[in-house]
Amino acid sequence: MPHQFLGFLQSNTLQNIQSLLPVKPFDFKELSTLSFSTIKKITIDYKKNEVLGKFVEQFFEYCILHTNRYQLIAKGVQIFDDKITVGELDFIMLDTYSKKTIHVELVYKFYLYDPEVKQEIQRWIGPNRKDSLPQKLEKLTHKQFPLLYHEQTKIALKDYDLRPGEIEQQICYLVNLFIPFSYQKERLQVHYQDCIVGYWIRMEEVSKERFGSLLFYIPFKKEWVMHPKYNKTWLCYDEIVDDIRQKYLQKTSSLLWIKRNEDEYVRLFVVWW
Repeated sequence: MPHQFLGFLQSNTLQNIQSLLPVKPFDFKELSTLSFSTIKKITIDYKKNEVLGKFVEQFFEYCILHTNRYQLIAKGVQIFDDKITVGELDFIMLDTYSKKTIHVELVYKFYLYDPEVKQEIQRWIGPNRKDSLPQKLEKLTHKQFPLLYHEQTKIALKDYDLRPGEIEQQICYLVNLFIPFSYQKERLQVHYQDCIVGYWIRMEEVSKERFGSLLFYIPFKKEWVMHPKYNKTWLCYDEIVDDIRQKYLQKTSSLLWIKRNEDEYVRLFVVWW
């Protein structure tokens, strides 16, 4: 758990987010100053089948509760209209520096860069091509941020003595970006380069000749947050290749951690598409 939390704190925000959304970026660096000795003490309860997004929300909440700058007012505020869930506000907090009440939406994503897609921004897709950067931006712009001004939200906020017009909206958009194995990150637009954490290849490229001398691990999704260097269990190529093939046949992209030596680790998606 501490190493997953540390990985979360070391995540990078999407640098050009202010040009993509009509809200201010949240200052994530303010939260990333927690010491490792502090985060080693944390205990977070989560459900076994909890999605990664909800998992990292607990890290974010812990950070808010342990900073001098912010005071958490509410989290996961669900909005209902005639008993139907309309949406949810991630975090509402007081910024004690600016004296403003802010609504922060937290996004934590893994995107792969497909250079074969025509438009640049459309090239950032989810590992299984089920989502993309533009799709999430569309949802934030037209659903998640407008939710603050929904009639039922006004009613829900009365419990906190808050009014939508007095709340500033911000986005904390954390990304882990992967590029083709032979691709040079310098070819990307500069605001994406600091967010590159690994590569991707296709199944037919995963040969013993190429990878037979290396060590591997397939992390569980909640482990995706942490750096591979903290992993203790490693397998050889022959021990892991069947698992990769099985996921490929199921049309599921596999995230691999690869250990080249004690100081060199690689994150690599093997895609099915």
